[in-house]
Amino acid sequence: MIKIEVPGQGDDSRKYPPFIGSESAYFMNLNRNKKSLVLNLKDPRAKALFLDLVKRSDVVLENFRPGTMEKLGIGHETLKQLNPRQPI
Repeated sequence: MIKIEVPGQGDDSRKYPPFIGSESAYFMNLNRNKKSLVLNLKDPRAKALFLDLVKRSDVVLENFRPGTMEKLGIGHETLKQLNPRQPI
């Protein structure tokens, strides 16, 4: 699983205690065995990388406000054309 995080801040759960060294135990528990990638989906290069990942993915799960993916040009219809295996 690849988790895409916001540039400059990452996942909010990285800031939640308790900490083991400099890492949030809460974040580590929620994201065990996930790989993290920081992408600014407004950047054309980052968007191209995201679309390449979609072509090879089994599932895309997003957590934006409704309509955000469409505004970014990466809504369901676009992703479905790239990867017809994606669930409806």
